[in-house]
Amino acid sequence: MKAGRIGKRSDKYWFHIWNGLIAEAKHEKKLGKSVWLYLWLLAMVDRDKGELITTHRNIADNRECTLPAIRWRLNVLKTQGYITTEDMGNCTKITITKWRSINGNKENWAKRKQREMKGETNGT
Repeated sequence: MKAGRIGKRSDKYWFHIWNGLIAEAKHEKKLGKSVWLYLWLLAMVDRDKGELITTHRNIADNRECTLPAIRWRLNVLKTQGYITTEDMGNCTKITITKWRSINGNKENWAKRKQREMKGETNGT
């Protein structure tokens, strides 16, 4: 699988975060500077799945950061339970562990899509 290039989205793109990430001090203590990478990941992941397939180099280039710094920050996010990573050969799949789609959770989104394909509405 090929890694996607990052940064094609408009700078006016919005994304959803839960207020607990900002309101609860425990997140700042756990993440430190890695919070900025986490927020960036939240903005870049697939909105329905909470996943991003890319390379560490793509992230470093986009974040204007060194590869060791990106790897260290990804490790912080991973060890603190905010993301999981899967090596896919020439790229990495990064998944936000507690992702909630703006369309509802993954299961509800899939069920809603199935109903739409069958021509059903919410009332049936």
